[in-house]
Amino acid sequence: MGGPAMSFEKKLFLWGGGAIAFIILIGSLGWLSGPELNPSNQNGQASPSPGSASEVKSKDQLAKENKRFEQCRAKLKKAQKLGLLYDVTIDPLPRVVVGPTFYTIPLDAKQGFAETVNCFLMTGQDKYINFDLLDYQTGHVVAEYSYGKLSVK
Repeated sequence: MGGPAMSFEKKLFLWGGGAIAFIILIGSLGWLSGPELNPSNQNGQASPSPGSASEVKSKDQLAKENKRFEQCRAKLKKAQKLGLLYDVTIDPLPRVVVGPTFYTIPLDAKQGFAETVNCFLMTGQDKYINFDLLDYQTGHVVAEYSYGKLSVK
C-alpha cells in the first residue's frame, strides 16, 4: 500500500517542524491554555486571551523553549525504548498510544509522562494541549490529559 515504514526517531524529527505550524493553528483557535472567563461575555463561555497569538518572543525565550523541547523529545525516545510510549502522531489532533509499561508504573509517573508528552506537543512552550492516551492493543482511551492533569480511566 505504501513505502517502507518510517522510524519513530524520523517521525519525531520531522514532526518537530510540523508541530510549530500546528501550535500556531491551535493557538489561534484558543486551545493552548485553560479557559479565561471574560466578565463581559454574557453566555459564560471562555474567551481567548487578547494578544496571545501576536506575542513576540525574545531570543532567550525561544532558546529556552527549544532546549526544553529537545529534553522532552529525548525523554520520549527513552520512554519508547522502555515500552511506555508506543507511538505519537498528529493527524490532525494529537494521538498518543501507550505501551504495556504504562500499566505498571505509579500514577505520579504516569502524570510525569503525560507532562513530557505535553511538553513535546507544545514544542517546549509552557502551555497545555488536551489529548487522550490510547492503548497499544485495543486503541481504547485509557487516560485523558486536560489542562495539566492526567485522568486515568
